[in-house]
Amino acid sequence: MQEYPVDPVRFYSPIGSGMHRSIPFFTPTESLMQTGSTSEMSTIEMIALRELVNDAIDDILTELELWVFNALFVEQKSLRKLGNELSIPKTTVARIRDRSTEKLRKKLSSEPLIQEYLNR
Repeated sequence: MQEYPVDPVRFYSPIGSGMHRSIPFFTPTESLMQTGSTSEMSTIEMIALRELVNDAIDDILTELELWVFNALFVEQKSLRKLGNELSIPKTTVARIRDRSTEKLRKKLSSEPLIQEYLNR
């Protein structure tokens, strides 16, 4: 059995040959690192967007919605695992997730800074 299913050296061109890698990148992070930034958004603009989203999250989500939102999107727990922790069905967790994301979408869709960002 081979250590690698394919020869990894075969996928890279010799240094200075001007040829490109012949396989896609393995992860989205690797792809982003290799392609560079395509966004012309400044750090200050990004901070303003994050503050706007954070304020919306704090203002309109209930305590349960906020807890579910953080568990799913920040901690990246599965619906099934979160449902088991809360002793409720995963479909109920999904409904809470959907309700909170819809509330955020409605709140943020009218913000001029969000509209500017989406129309770039």
